[in-house]
Amino acid sequence: MANTATYSLLTPEALQGLLETGGPFELLDVRTDGERRNIPFFDARALEPDVEPEVARLPKDRPLVFICYRGVRSKTAAQKYAELGFARVFSLEGGVEAYVKKLGRPPIAQLALSA
Repeated sequence: MANTATYSLLTPEALQGLLETGGPFELLDVRTDGERRNIPFFDARALEPDVEPEVARLPKDRPLVFICYRGVRSKTAAQKYAELGFARVFSLEGGVEAYVKKLGRPPIAQLALSA
């Protein structure tokens, strides 16, 4: 029997709504270090190999939101975690690129402090 676990796409606007309400979810960034330095994205946690076991131990009903630059790698990561049994898994549709095009660059706390 094939595994039918899947994820949902989250629009940039829907993600912004989640960020504004501060609801309980994990924001996981699958971009490279360079991509993360170029456009830091809120408090997204880098999904590095040493972090993956910790994420896998989270409660299975904890919402997971994956982001990457264009939305391809985040779909792969989202599918993986859906198959691990997480019930509420999302991938940012179009990635950070779509977010920036629709809503502008995310605020960066470090820049605000140095201004």
